[in-house]
Amino acid sequence: MLTILAIDLGVTCGVAVMIDQELEFSEEYEYKKSLLGLQTYVKHLINLWQPDLILIPYPTRHYNVIMSHGKMIGVIEAAAEFKDILVIEVQDSTCKKVVLGKGNAKKADIALFYKDQYPEIESEHILDCVMFCDYYLIATNKKKPNKKCQKKIITKSLNQKKD
Repeated sequence: MLTILAIDLGVTCGVAVMIDQELEFSEEYEYKKSLLGLQTYVKHLINLWQPDLILIPYPTRHYNVIMSHGKMIGVIEAAAEFKDILVIEVQDSTCKKVVLGKGNAKKADIALFYKDQYPEIESEHILDCVMFCDYYLIATNKKKPNKKCQKKIITKSLNQKKD
């Protein structure tokens, strides 16, 4: 039984927990620039769900984003190290390429991809977390990519470029 905790970093963090390829929990967390608050929240999630691994995005954008996310990553890794949990940093564009078939997909493309599977989730941050989980499951050959939905995303994007 594989339990994955995914956290999308930002001012509003998305959180998702997948157990055996089923989404069990999702919510948003307001960061408020408190590393201690983030550490307490992550420790709470770890104690509650006891994940086998934690997926977080690797920051690649601007200097300020890299600095703030780097601090958040350090806090998450410290909380995970305490319970001996593996932390994997994933790159957004790689996840999008593997899951959606398009590395430069927008938030709207991710929402379109997951709208049938998770209609109750409206938060783009939570959907990013679900995408991180799907990426890990596909990369470890525990799940097959959804080629039909990938084609729909790519076709929609091509049609928008023509207009």
